[in-house]
Amino acid sequence: PPAGEVPPNVLFFDLGRGGLGSLFGLKLASALGATNKLTRYMNLFRAAFRDFAYIITEYKPTHGTVFADYLAGYSHWSYTDSDVLVGDLPLHLSLEELTEYDVVTYHFGDAFRLYLRGQFSLHRN
Repeated sequence: PPAGEVPPNVLFFDLGRGGLGSLFGLKLASALGATNKLTRYMNLFRAAFRDFAYIITEYKPTHGTVFADYLAGYSHWSYTDSDVLVGDLPLHLSLEELTEYDVVTYHFGDAFRLYLRGQFSLHRN
């Protein structure tokens, strides 16, 4: 979009063709100590994201690792579903949640389960 139409708190990064798959492969291979398989990881992620783009959603919890360079300087990072609109977060999140917990996610009557919600999960950076 033209620069005048983008709010100042929105940033765009051009990763180039296949760049997202390459970034995932690079960062996750490094995090797993599998740098000897770096090319394989990068090729697998590029192919998976090209042929099955929806699979990117399965890797939401890895975004802190994959996008660490872009998240530097922020106290928290989050992911949500693409059909969720978020407004003024301080109306929904308490300061205690931000300071006391490393991960904040919400449940729908099944709090006994231990997993993150794709609809909204917030992580301390």
